[in-house]
Amino acid sequence: MTAREPLDSDRWERLERLFHEASALPLEEVAAFLERACEGDDTLRAHVTRLLEADTAPNALVDGDVVELADPLLEREARAPEPELTAGSRVGRFEVLDLLGRGGMGTVYRAARADGAYEQEVALKVVRSGRIEEGARRRFVRERDILARLVHPSIATLLDGGVDDAGRPFLAMELVDGLPITEYAETRGLDVRARVALAVQVAEGVDHAHRNLVVHRDLKPSNILVTRDGSVKLLDFGIARLLAEDADGDAHTRTGHLLLTPAYAAPEQIRGAAVTTAVDVFAIGAVLYELLAGRRPHGDVGGSWSEVQRVLDTEPPPPSRVDGLDRALRRAFEGDLDTIVLKAMQKDPERRYGSARALAEDLERYLRGLAVEARPDSWGYRFSKLVRRNVAASAATIALLGALALGVGGTAWQARAAQLEAERKDAVADFMTSVFRGADPEATPGEPVTALELLESALVRVDALEAGAEVRVDLLVTLGDLFGTLGHYERAEPVLRQAVLEAEESLGRRDPARANAYDALGQHVSEVGEVRESEELFRAALASRDVDGSSAEAIAATRSNLALSLRKLGETVEAAVLYEAVMAETLASNGGDSLAIVSDLLGLGQVRQWDEEYEVAIRLFAEARRVKEAAGQRDAQLAHVIHASGVVHGALERNEEAEALHLEALSIWQWLYPEGHPEVAG
Repeated sequence: MTAREPLDSDRWERLERLFHEASALPLEEVAAFLERACEGDDTLRAHVTRLLEADTAPNALVDGDVVELADPLLEREARAPEPELTAGSRVGRFEVLDLLGRGGMGTVYRAARADGAYEQEVALKVVRSGRIEEGARRRFVRERDILARLVHPSIATLLDGGVDDAGRPFLAMELVDGLPITEYAETRGLDVRARVALAVQVAEGVDHAHRNLVVHRDLKPSNILVTRDGSVKLLDFGIARLLAEDADGDAHTRTGHLLLTPAYAAPEQIRGAAVTTAVDVFAIGAVLYELLAGRRPHGDVGGSWSEVQRVLDTEPPPPSRVDGLDRALRRAFEGDLDTIVLKAMQKDPERRYGSARALAEDLERYLRGLAVEARPDSWGYRFSKLVRRNVAASAATIALLGALALGVGGTAWQARAAQLEAERKDAVADFMTSVFRGADPEATPGEPVTALELLESALVRVDALEAGAEVRVDLLVTLGDLFGTLGHYERAEPVLRQAVLEAEESLGRRDPARANAYDALGQHVSEVGEVRESEELFRAALASRDVDGSSAEAIAATRSNLALSLRKLGETVEAAVLYEAVMAETLASNGGDSLAIVSDLLGLGQVRQWDEEYEVAIRLFAEARRVKEAAGQRDAQLAHVIHASGVVHGALERNEEAEALHLEALSIWQWLYPEGHPEVAG
């Protein structure tokens, strides 16, 4: 016999007792204890030994040992026949009418009060006969006491409970005529806001339970019914655990059998860690995910340990990135809803919402058009919310903020920061001049040195350079940008990431080089398609520039970069606000013919194009072209402006105008670049 062989119920109880006793002993005493206690039962000893090894190893439950040992017993228990009560059977004061369903701890019947006191139909939960031992009785009485103090519109009400003459514990619950929350949303064809409003009701009910020291532990659509009038009712607190300790000192947050539904369970539940209110926050997030995206976060999760392990090892895509969604839904989810759902479902409990109440409040903020707490607390984001609620006043407000921004910060600190930045730029320029002297034929006789070779040699020299961290970071940013300009993206990225790493480790938030490093890496990852990361980097750069004394031009450039990332992500409201704010500043400082405004006119035009405001986009592109041509510039930026205008004319089915504009843009690119250049090919 081996430790792989299953144990019967009696030996399993003995195994559990021996395991706890051995766990409390010093390691050197365990072997002798097991020799005595197992009394020659090698199979039992092998099981205990494996449990002890799993208990002391990291992620014991993740490795599957305990589950492997417990599975045979749990499977037999699940297969055990359960006699049903027939119609007319009496349980306490109630008469069974018909079967409603089965739960993990009991069977639920529709029943009617039969003592003549008054007429009432209830959902009657009767404990499974195979569990009527003292421990099960205590748990069932505890469940009754828990439910008795949960009085909330979103929680099914406990009406009665006790133990009948046949020794069967029972609970009589409010009979809820409703559908599972996901089924209700689909059959009613609810829109996004209505689905979010249902999730608010769920979170409020869970918050009430948490305030009474109750964790549900198994929230899922089948335990969340919605009545015909749209009211949510939470069911089945049968596996809830009190956060406080009961009278005999047993902590109800301790782990035991894994009573959970893997598709909605928090990682710490699956691993068998202590249960806290955070597991219900995770489950609400998972249910909301399914409500929005129409599928579970990790798809269908079976009962095998490999399937459960997949939940632990993988991150679900944001709801907006689920396959099969139409464009309107993607745009509705992107931004706030993606962020709220993923925050609620963080694998680390510390990174989730601190409470179900906090989650409910953020969902309510979303419904009211307010800034949600899960979003980064950036000026642009909060301002976008203000614009959505006060559209008429937004243009004047943007202009005012732009003017104010130009008048802020004329301090001694800014002057000193400008001086230091100038000195560092001189140091970088001197270094790069010395590098490119390497291309002098007299200095390097023989084959000509390529630009790529020069950059590689410069990188080696930076590693050995004895200079301050701020100069090293500036040099790395410069070299990374040059690698990217030459098209060597695979070399640019590690250099720029090194620049960011050194800036974060060695420079304070007030150092301009740190913001420059964030900006440079953000532009690179945006170009290669990592747009969400670019957004995070530009927000970090903007936060740094808010305190580092950066010039208005540097701040405007970072805002424009952030706006471009937001446009690519489809977050067009915030992108438009940022573009307009930057343009207001540029107009106030440089006038309407400043070339600095062209990139923002182009970006804002593409935002309006995304929002299908085609005529507005055409006017913005026309203004950008006017500014370029007034300055006598015939360059790649002008080609991009003309090409963008052609795209919009094509969307309006003005095919002749679109063709002419595309050919005009192509002629500029062909004039600028050699045949085969990506811009020409594009």
